[in-house]
Amino acid sequence: MKALVAIFVSLILLSSGVMVISPAIAIPDNASDKAKVKVPENAVEIAPGIFSLGSVIHHGEVVEGLMVFHHRAGHSGGPGGGGGGDTTGDDSKCFTFLAKGAKWKGEAEPWIVNPSNSRGLTESDILTHLSANIEQWEDASGTDILGAGAETTDDLVADTTSPDDKNEVYFADVDSPGAIAVTIVWGHFSGPPFARDLIEWDQVYDDVDYDWSLDAPNDEGIQMDFDNIAAHELGHTVGMGHSPTDDTCLEQTMYPTAAFEEIIKRSLELGDRTGVSKLYS
Repeated sequence: MKALVAIFVSLILLSSGVMVISPAIAIPDNASDKAKVKVPENAVEIAPGIFSLGSVIHHGEVVEGLMVFHHRAGHSGGPGGGGGGDTTGDDSKCFTFLAKGAKWKGEAEPWIVNPSNSRGLTESDILTHLSANIEQWEDASGTDILGAGAETTDDLVADTTSPDDKNEVYFADVDSPGAIAVTIVWGHFSGPPFARDLIEWDQVYDDVDYDWSLDAPNDEGIQMDFDNIAAHELGHTVGMGHSPTDDTCLEQTMYPTAAFEEIIKRSLELGDRTGVSKLYS
């Protein structure tokens, strides 16, 4: 039987200066069994929450890695952004790319998910929800971008040092203050835009700091909506960067932060659809 350690999560309401103590959240004492996902020591932060993992030789070619964090709104580590520019009054411009022109150009590749988690998600439903979120990005792009997913019970490891020819999704401890999830993408990000492409992706959802929901959040202020976050992470997977942090872009799926119980970013908004369509046109 799993032993449980009760902790209290404190939420600071920055706008009012009032401290609210949430209900106790039970965390399994084996949550650390899965290796923490950390930023490598040699990684370089090239934008808030976005790290370059450097270059490696993969199948005889030089490829580069990017590690992109999705942070909780109001966390103390900064906005976790990556967008920029003035989009005031025009949400159709609320998008950026990981690297201009970098997209999937070959056959759609299969991906695997280990749905094991300790934070409230029904494992049998996770593959279905991920696939549905991929489908909405593909519908917006007009292209079959990513392949079919499959469940696995294998231990998966995020590739922060080099690609391993597997596209992996799983739950673990994302070791970055305020991080909800992280997506790692490998590809060719340098050179002329027409020569840039993506070759591999991994995603990790935080299994320690958050409770999750596949339906409506429980209104207790302690759950993250899985679809709200997965839609964002899969945007990075297809090549999208964070939207600018202008107020016009607050409701875009690719806005760099998300809040407890937020569900508005489950569906793609105008900037998201415009951006991915332009990338794959």
